[in-house]
Amino acid sequence: MRIITEIELTKFLGKETYTNREKKLVAICSVFDNTAYEAIMEKLKVGIEDIVYSRYFWFQQFKRVFMEQHAWTVDFEQQEYQLLEHIDHYGCVDFGIVEKIENGTVNENDVFETGA
Repeated sequence: MRIITEIELTKFLGKETYTNREKKLVAICSVFDNTAYEAIMEKLKVGIEDIVYSRYFWFQQFKRVFMEQHAWTVDFEQQEYQLLEHIDHYGCVDFGIVEKIENGTVNENDVFETGA
């Protein structure tokens, strides 16, 4: 399993100009919300674990940038919980990886062994 890179996701979007980092991260996060996973898997040559963990990773990146500019909101906790449920739905949740993502010790394209 690996984290899909910003470059890959930006190319997938087909856009390269954003007015700020926050808007770019919103666009990247929207890839996972608005695109069938099969399309992502086919175009980027990734598996379902790559997608669900990348989705969580990019949400955490957005959350960090957002909180630098704005206040924390309870919606973040709710969305994190939903994303963790989503990972669990695919039977590949690894809380060691989740913790590293939340702590900011994971980078794009990092590769992990998972038990699934």
